[in-house]
Amino acid sequence: MKYISYISQQSHILKESDMESLLQKSRKNNSSIEVTGLLISYQGLFIQYLEGEDATVDDLYEKIRTDPRHRSVIEISSDWKIASSATGPWPITKWMQTKQKRSWDTGT
Repeated sequence: MKYISYISQQSHILKESDMESLLQKSRKNNSSIEVTGLLISYQGLFIQYLEGEDATVDDLYEKIRTDPRHRSVIEISSDWKIASSATGPWPITKWMQTKQKRSWDTGT
């Protein structure tokens, strides 16, 4: 297993409804390729941690780097071998902070 973490600027500030749509699609896609992780959306930034099989994580990160919703993608850390999942069984967990609220959402 491998993990990768990165930070990027959102190409535009996502509304909560846009974020929910992105999250639902990501959960479905990540489940099918057995990737888990955490997505943080904060003040126009994405901060994400992904884990799964080496090639799968690499392929997904390359898709993210070329996704038009992201600008200035910077890899924070990767290539560290991990024995088991740090995020649990959820395909993607979200943390979002707005002026009105802070929330965790595991999709369960």
